[in-house]
Amino acid sequence: MQTGGLIDHGHHGNKAHKALSETLELDAAVSAALEMVCLQETLVIVTADHGHSMSLNGYPGRHTDVLGLF
Repeated sequence: MQTGGLIDHGHHGNKAHKALSETLELDAAVSAALEMVCLQETLVIVTADHGHSMSLNGYPGRHTDVLGLF
């Protein structure tokens, strides 16, 4: 079993970079798990217990990297 609990922490703090980087880490963990099992004999389920919305408020300058805001 693998958990991506830090994704939730990033969303609660409205930290886009944290949430997105942790999502990529979870994706890598799932990919590694898929390589270790026989998919004809193993059911792999990836799910979430809830979701979040991310809001970006204010008026950043043009060409500002969205991840640079946090």
